[in-house]
Amino acid sequence: MRPLFDAIREAVVGFGEVDVRVLKSEIVFARGATFAGVRVRPSVVELLFYLDHVDDEPPVARVHDVSRNRVIHQVLVTSRDELTPRVIFLVRQAYDLVGHRRG
Repeated sequence: MRPLFDAIREAVVGFGEVDVRVLKSEIVFARGATFAGVRVRPSVVELLFYLDHVDDEPPVARVHDVSRNRVIHQVLVTSRDELTPRVIFLVRQAYDLVGHRRG
């Protein structure tokens, strides 16, 4: 799963200013505020990101409202082929949203 995490990290860092923080149970990506996180499991990488709206079209596996303007989206990735342009686009939306809120 490490190569898959590395591919996600490479894509996210390519957006621009990103802090990568290692926590006890996940690795988070922040731009002032956290916009995405990764949990590496033995057979899957769980990619989580925050949007201001619900987008539950595949490959999004689950969504959860955190607040009125913050919705967690979960994508389960088991191979690099599943790290599609749509997945990267959704995470980029989360990145842009945090930057928009900052200023």
